[in-house]
Amino acid sequence: MYAEGLAISSYDKTNKSETPFDILKKNNGYNEVYGYFLETCEKMNLKAAFTTSADIIGPGFCRSFWIYKNSKWVKVNSSCYSKLIFDKFSPKRKGTKARRELLFSNKEIKPFNNPDLYNLFFDKQKTFDNLSDYAIPTVTVGENTLENMNVACQKLVDLMQIHLGINDFSSDVIMKDKFGSGGNGIYKFRINDRARMVSVAKKHPKSTYIIQPFVKFDTGFLFKDNLESADIRLIFLGGKIVQSYIRVAKTGDFRCNE
Repeated sequence: MYAEGLAISSYDKTNKSETPFDILKKNNGYNEVYGYFLETCEKMNLKAAFTTSADIIGPGFCRSFWIYKNSKWVKVNSSCYSKLIFDKFSPKRKGTKARRELLFSNKEIKPFNNPDLYNLFFDKQKTFDNLSDYAIPTVTVGENTLENMNVACQKLVDLMQIHLGINDFSSDVIMKDKFGSGGNGIYKFRINDRARMVSVAKKHPKSTYIIQPFVKFDTGFLFKDNLESADIRLIFLGGKIVQSYIRVAKTGDFRCNE
């Protein structure tokens, strides 16, 4: 289940899109991602479908859904039910919050993501505040003024100086949406280029920004003769690595998670 503001409901008669993510928007690559996810579920004999937070009509029930068949997305305008919800949305608005509460109002309906952990990692500042020994230094800018940006940058420098990974940080700064994901709304600046940082932030008044040091990349990791920036992801469960994968930036880009 994806957030209604990012994915298209199969029930939406006004939208003629043939995919759950608009092919004209930046997140159109998710069509392939979730298509692959549903194909994988089918291979493992798991019944799965794609729906949105706008489709919630009861505990575990949605009014419509998408399926992925023969490499194509198909709209199904009938209700569906599941006791396990792979929840990819964290509601900010009252209406969405109410629908989420309705969705999980029956104790038999379980979210895939632990709500407390989801809220912890959804907020990048909260993540750092609770896991500062392991997380990259993070400072919230607050109101988008030059004065606030100067204070935030100095605080970031102070945090970097006492961090165990100080030698891993470059002189560049990353500015991103405090609640963002998918590589959207991420910018890189020199730490002294604060007027430009404020100028960019002011173009998005609804967003709250945080700043972090940009980690140094060297040439020690080569994937298929590709020297673009890459990060390596390890997923632990019960003290064991259960999955590992890499994410490689597009040519000329620094974002590995777009």
